[in-house]
Amino acid sequence: MLILPFFPALSRKLLTPISVLDESHAELVDRYLPYGGSQESHVKACIRHLPNHCVMNEKGQPVSWMLSDELCELRMAFILPENRRAGHLLALSLALIRRMSSMGLPVYCHVHQQNQTTINAVRTLGFSPCPSMEKISVLLICKDRA
Repeated sequence: MLILPFFPALSRKLLTPISVLDESHAELVDRYLPYGGSQESHVKACIRHLPNHCVMNEKGQPVSWMLSDELCELRMAFILPENRRAGHLLALSLALIRRMSSMGLPVYCHVHQQNQTTINAVRTLGFSPCPSMEKISVLLICKDRA
């Protein structure tokens, strides 16, 4: 079983309230996917059946989100530009990793090999690269550090 160290001290510093998406948010998520515009039914299915988290604004609209897919991969993360640099990605990652780990699900993600900022960020969460995938993308697997 893959378990993430939970960073309790860091978690207490994050004051971002975490919520969950519902199916009415699928169009918004699909709009911001790099391959979006035709994935809304897949996004709805992921929202309906799989773990996800989001941060809502004061009007109750999602401003950042992270979903998992049918293979338990952390996917479809996005933060609206005006809400970036506020700790949302870290808060969403920690919440979703905790939730998936508590369900006994594996936790992993793919990051484009040229996206070094994101690679560095997820490595600080306890993910390690899988060397056999490096020519395609960077597969990062969450491992127990204990």
